[in-house]
Amino acid sequence: MGKRKKQTYTEELKRQVAEQVKAGGETGIIAAEHGISLGSVRNWAKQFGNGEVPKPTPPANGKAKAARSAGNGAVHAIRAEMKQHETAIAKLKKAEATLTQ
Repeated sequence: MGKRKKQTYTEELKRQVAEQVKAGGETGIIAAEHGISLGSVRNWAKQFGNGEVPKPTPPANGKAKAARSAGNGAVHAIRAEMKQHETAIAKLKKAEATLTQ
């Protein structure tokens, strides 16, 4: 079994992530947005920020519920858009079949 290649990131990205943390962004959300680990976010914030890394704190109940609702709304919107594209693809395939006969 081969070794897994270590992912490398640009210093620019690391500094950008550190600035987002310094500006008060939630580390978990920042990690998800950039597709990186929470540990990387915290390390870069410590390395490129002011040396202080906020502990991840769970949102208050109301905030957590609102975040889940917002996430569910986004998923619903994406699924609806997917359905529209699938319908358009089916119509195009039908039209293509009619034209090639």
